[in-house]
Amino acid sequence: MKVEILLKLKEMLNKKKECLQNILYVAKEQDEITFAKESDLEIFEKYIDEKEDLILALSKLNQEYEEFIEQMGEASSDNADSDMKQQINLINQEIISLSKEIQVLEGKSKEKFEAYVQQEREKIKNFRLNSQMASNYYKSMNVGQLEDSYFMDQRK
Repeated sequence: MKVEILLKLKEMLNKKKECLQNILYVAKEQDEITFAKESDLEIFEKYIDEKEDLILALSKLNQEYEEFIEQMGEASSDNADSDMKQQINLINQEIISLSKEIQVLEGKSKEKFEAYVQQEREKIKNFRLNSQMASNYYKSMNVGQLEDSYFMDQRK
C-alpha cells in the first residue's frame, strides 16, 4: 500500500516537473525576443498565452497533489521505501530548481517588456509633442495672415 502511494506521488511529481520544464522552455523562447520588429510583440503575446495554459495545468496538478496528500497523509518512514523516497526528494529538488530558473527568466522578460513599453510611450509622447508644435505653428501662421488681410482690406 505504501509503495503504491509513493508511486502515485512520484507520478504526480513527474507530471509537475514535466509541466515546469515546458514552462521553462517557453520562458527561454520568450527571453530571446528583442522587440526589434512589430511581429515580436505578437510572438511575445503568443508565448504568454502558451504559458497561461501551462500554468493553469500546473495549478490543477498542484491542487490534485495537495488533495492526494490530504487524503493519504504523509507516508510513514519505512526503510523499505527509502529508495523511492529519495527519488521523490530528488524530483522535488528538481522542481524547486526549475521554479527558480523560471522566476529568473520571467524577471528578465518583465524588464525587457517594461523597457519596450517605456520606449513606445516615449515615441507616442514625442509624436504628440511634434504634432502639437506643428499645429500651433500653423495656427500662428493663419492668425497672422488673417490680420494682414484685414488691414489690406481697410486701406482699399
